[in-house]
Amino acid sequence: ATPSIGLVLDQSGSMYEYRVNGGATLNQHCVNDPQCRYRVMREALVGATGVVTQLETKAYFGASLYTCNPLGTNYIDTTTPRALNNAATIRTAIDSLTDDKGAGTPTHQAINQAIARFAQAPPPAGSPPAIVLATDGIPNDCGAGGGGPAATVTAARAAFTAGIPVYVLSIGIASPHFQDVANAGGGHVQGQPNIPYYVAQNAAQLQQAFQ
Repeated sequence: ATPSIGLVLDQSGSMYEYRVNGGATLNQHCVNDPQCRYRVMREALVGATGVVTQLETKAYFGASLYTCNPLGTNYIDTTTPRALNNAATIRTAIDSLTDDKGAGTPTHQAINQAIARFAQAPPPAGSPPAIVLATDGIPNDCGAGGGGPAATVTAARAAFTAGIPVYVLSIGIASPHFQDVANAGGGHVQGQPNIPYYVAQNAAQLQQAFQ
């Protein structure tokens, strides 16, 4: 099978301001720090040996880079529609966002947008859909109320119900919240083992998690 994969990628300020192992960067802009979370994510996906670079002929990859506007009031994203041979287009989108201009981690909205895009542009026949979420923070909302961890769990459950499993990659931190999202997005049955989620504390772990 040739899967259809929607990459939902955190573009919040902390992705630019912290190293993947937890330390703060010196410049807060990822310009010169190879361990900056955003740069590490970029290399793991669309670098020379990145997952999308290697597998672009074997999966319909699309990407959505999400955050709130600088005032933290409105949801924004940069989206690349799913396609084969899409590494260069996704790389261009990731590379166009090189500065800390976002304020917030509205993950529930990003997952809901991904569900809507799968509905608007369904995968080709026989292509199983999936959402891969990569984030480094506990979610919040753009503006007042309605967001946060509970809303993200609800969105992941809605994705699974729609036939789109959600796989969770946590960049730099571990949290019970990510386990909750993985369980909801994987259709966890009470009393059964937890659905795995993936924690990456360095570049190699992140690339392995994407693989």
